[in-house]
Amino acid sequence: MREKVLLTAVGSTDPVRGYHDGPMLHILRNYRPQKVYIILTKKMEELEAEDKRFSAAIKNFDLAVEVEFIYSAIENPAEFNAFDCFEQYMDKVKKENPSSEILINLTSGTPQMILKLALLSESVKYNALPIQVMTPAKDANTDPTAIQDYAGEDSLELNVDNEKKENRCQLAKMIVLRRAFFREQLKSLVTNYNYTGAMGLVKAQGLSDEEVAVKLIQHLKERQELTPTTKIEKAFPEFNFFPIKDQECKQMVEYFLMMRNLAESDKFAELLLRLNPFTVALQIELLKKKLNLALEEITCTRGERIKFSRKKMQERDPEMLRVLEVEYGIYVEDKDLSVMVLNRIIQMKVREYGGMEKIKGTFTLLEEINGKRNEVAHTLKGISKEEFTKMAGVSSGTLLEDICGIIKYIYGNKFKKEHLQIYEEVNQLILETLR
Repeated sequence: MREKVLLTAVGSTDPVRGYHDGPMLHILRNYRPQKVYIILTKKMEELEAEDKRFSAAIKNFDLAVEVEFIYSAIENPAEFNAFDCFEQYMDKVKKENPSSEILINLTSGTPQMILKLALLSESVKYNALPIQVMTPAKDANTDPTAIQDYAGEDSLELNVDNEKKENRCQLAKMIVLRRAFFREQLKSLVTNYNYTGAMGLVKAQGLSDEEVAVKLIQHLKERQELTPTTKIEKAFPEFNFFPIKDQECKQMVEYFLMMRNLAESDKFAELLLRLNPFTVALQIELLKKKLNLALEEITCTRGERIKFSRKKMQERDPEMLRVLEVEYGIYVEDKDLSVMVLNRIIQMKVREYGGMEKIKGTFTLLEEINGKRNEVAHTLKGISKEEFTKMAGVSSGTLLEDICGIIKYIYGNKFKKEHLQIYEEVNQLILETLR
């Protein structure tokens, strides 16, 4: 069970009023926190120094509760701007008790103090439990009991709540509902891989860059942009963010996951544009790892571009060069890498090695889809799921499943299907850290 800490202001109704618990004492009685932080205005500080009313009441109730006073030096508790320091106090409580549940007293103190604490309670940055305490008469807490009427030990000893088992605590449901609505918004954004939107949402809630949830969202945002760093591993060392150790396999799977996220987010126009460089990379890996042909054996680099080299191809495989130029009519000299030329080479090598019919068919389909991508590149119109399926001849899910099969064929046991769940697993971590 999680430990609890209470952050509370105190006022004229604390620690007891009318021989009943005041709000602070009643929360202590019913929630049993291990520690309580008591914010004192200048007047409350003087009263505590005079008769120990707050510390004595807590000691009389439960010797095990640790008490820490926060001396605010606020002289005018009716001035709302005087309570800007409350956010620092909330930060202090959270920092000192990172794994504890924070309880907030929303009944003690002036209306201005209560409002400030209520506003802070709304933030998922603190994920606090906002508690209101009803009076024994179950009405509003408006009785103007004078501070000087506190009867010290008599009030404590004759406190009816010492014997009466009644819980007058209530959650501030509106605040809880607002936080629940925020979590649903965040869940919708991360489930749809919209990490830019998720980042904007958590920042609007006041979460800093040092918050675990913010670091996790930033990691997935960078990862989806194919610029991930390993910084997250230091912040969350118990989680394996990069289970694939083979760098070539890892890069291929990361790109594949980015495309899958595009499909799941209905961004089919961008998916089409991303397919071309991915297909080329996949073809190169298949040739190198399964068909005994490294790219550098048939290409050369000119500036920053990789081009086919007729001379190298003649030296490496004269029959390949002949088939490309004579049977397919492709003159390879100074030709950029392309899905189409690599496909012809794969088809020749597959005839030589045998098998791989499904893989060959998938690459043929990718070549056909790539031939239609220029139509997308020159239009401002998006593509629906149905339009993608009609154009490709298969659904995006089927296409990605077939591509996944090629990745598995190339890398074998270095790649496992469960590696594809990394975004879902980190999404769950994000939501759990804000629960």
